[in-house]
Amino acid sequence: MDAEKGKFVLPDVSHIGVVTNSLDKTMKELENLYGLKPFMVMEPGYVNTYIKGKPAEFKLKSAFYRSGQVVLEVISVLEGDTIYGEWLRDKGEGLHHLGYDIEELEEWIKHYEGKGIGILQSGERPGVKWAYLDTSAYTGMIMELVERTEKGKLIN
Repeated sequence: MDAEKGKFVLPDVSHIGVVTNSLDKTMKELENLYGLKPFMVMEPGYVNTYIKGKPAEFKLKSAFYRSGQVVLEVISVLEGDTIYGEWLRDKGEGLHHLGYDIEELEEWIKHYEGKGIGILQSGERPGVKWAYLDTSAYTGMIMELVERTEKGKLIN
């Protein structure tokens, strides 16, 4: 946020989110095609999760790979309804979202709600609060805003 000018200006992209039906297969393909390895794999433990404003429970398995200043995040749904599963059903595997590390998540959410852009999914894990915004009608993909502390950084 550019407080001096009173405008909201996004920082550089922090990560690119990809959804897949098979995390292992996609990691293997990324290694074979691009030499990307090793991935850091985790099953995040989320709390306070919501989908389209309603409480939701789900489990994911994600793999992360840093390339320069950007992290590639590959997401696979293990259980529950999510916007990732919805995307896979409607659009298939591939690019899902661009992520931005920001401060003052609630202020950013209010800013975008003022533009008519709502929250698709949100949640928390230790050191991280996140919200996916419904920007696909404008950009063909979703935007994720992430507020994190040092504890929330996964890979340096």
